[in-house]
Amino acid sequence: MASMEVSAYRYFVSTDGISYLDMSDAVFPGTEWRRLITGTWSPLYPFLLGLGRLLRPDPYREIVTGHLINIPMFLAAFAAFEFFLRNVVPREEISDLTREHVSLPRSVYLVVGYTLFLWASIANITLRTLRADMLMTTFLLLAMGMLLRIKWRGGTWARYLTLGMILGFGYLAKAPILPIGGLILASSLLLAGDWKRTLPKALLSAIVSLAIGSLYFIPLSQKRGDLTLGESSSYNYLIHVDRPETAWYLQQVGRGSGRFLHSATKIFDKPAVYQFSVEQAVTYPMRFDPAYWAQGVKPRFYLRDQFRALAGNLNQYKDILERTGGLIAGLAVLWFVSGNGRQALVGIMTQWPLWFIGSSGLAMYALVHVEDRYVGVFFLLLWMGLLIGLRAPAKLLKEVAPGIAWGIATSILIPMIATVCSHFLVGFGARDVDAEAARELTRLGIHAGDNVARISAEVTDLAWARMLRVSIITEVDIEHADNFWKSLPDQQEGALKAMAATGARIVVAHISEDLAPAGWQRLGKTLYWLRWLNTS
Repeated sequence: MASMEVSAYRYFVSTDGISYLDMSDAVFPGTEWRRLITGTWSPLYPFLLGLGRLLRPDPYREIVTGHLINIPMFLAAFAAFEFFLRNVVPREEISDLTREHVSLPRSVYLVVGYTLFLWASIANITLRTLRADMLMTTFLLLAMGMLLRIKWRGGTWARYLTLGMILGFGYLAKAPILPIGGLILASSLLLAGDWKRTLPKALLSAIVSLAIGSLYFIPLSQKRGDLTLGESSSYNYLIHVDRPETAWYLQQVGRGSGRFLHSATKIFDKPAVYQFSVEQAVTYPMRFDPAYWAQGVKPRFYLRDQFRALAGNLNQYKDILERTGGLIAGLAVLWFVSGNGRQALVGIMTQWPLWFIGSSGLAMYALVHVEDRYVGVFFLLLWMGLLIGLRAPAKLLKEVAPGIAWGIATSILIPMIATVCSHFLVGFGARDVDAEAARELTRLGIHAGDNVARISAEVTDLAWARMLRVSIITEVDIEHADNFWKSLPDQQEGALKAMAATGARIVVAHISEDLAPAGWQRLGKTLYWLRWLNTS
């Protein structure tokens, strides 16, 4: 399924993926390594993308290569889940059938566990984009596996040292590992029993984690001129909770405090046109480091805004739960057949590290912003904690539990497989229209390093610019791009003149409707159109 999903979306790249590819250039000799350091995106994923591109694929195949690199990252996540699963419940714990209420058969954990992993990785995180979520999942599962190994086998210095290394590299993969890692270390103290003897080991783990993480936050702090462990959390709170007006271009602070130091410049009013650039030559400066544009403004807490954001995010969770109704029904049945609600509750409480870390991650995102790819692994931990904690009468295990497990797997896997197959069939014969447009622009004399303009309502049609190594420095308001085509001819000409004044050589428009605008040149058989601004 992973390879089918990669194949179906091999030409697709989001604005985030473009930023990661721009950052990955730092791996190549002669490129400044600090290109890897931004306040929004952590450096490990683009570093790995860069290593994968050391074979120097054709620029037109670079995005396809990035998707192929996602396959070994998926396999790494699968290996991490195997390590996690081996440490969730030792075999000796499962095989004890002498008690009245016992753990479920190991086969149940395997069937449901693998199902949940595939659901979290394929249906939630997905392999459709070039993003770091799968990498974060790998390190979180490794960390949870090590935490459970500490629970069952004791917290040795070597295990705490390993846990610190996992959390450190996890932080380099994605910043949310930092607060979750703190909860994992705190949980290890409670699991150890004698926390006073364990505390020095946990402190060593924290020091190792921060030492590895310093590869990111020290150069970032030097870049910003102030100590910071990352700016993605404050940026996302500002955007999704405080909600500044014209959020894409950060023109007004909304509920935040302060003033933007680097906001985009509005150079034309109707239709709205913005100009933006950064010190480095990057494909799309507005998303290369979004936190850069938010500098000078701090998010502020307002109870009403927080409740509004929380309600929206909980609604997103409701949608996810509705898609896993078979799992919820299966757990409810297992609870019912246990015949002893108190016994089941006691068993679930023994697995608190799993559902505690899972629910903590869900709560963390619920306060700011939820996307499926963020929370799949946390739902996995939550459901595994509830499942493994259940106890049932031994006489019912062979008759009931395996059937319920396969019912859960069927309810989740069949719709997921159907979706992946349908996407594969659609994407199998897809054309790489961005590569076609890029080749045509090269034929017309556009070169790496050129500044260009853009008119598009899409945020996923930047691949042509990345392939050419040009910089988009001005565009019509992306949220109202269609207003350009609805405006009067003199307004359109005024907007184009404003774009030309920024130094952009051309403007490339992505037109989804069947239009043939006068004075524009179609790029091959694609939906991209060209208008010359400066020919020098």
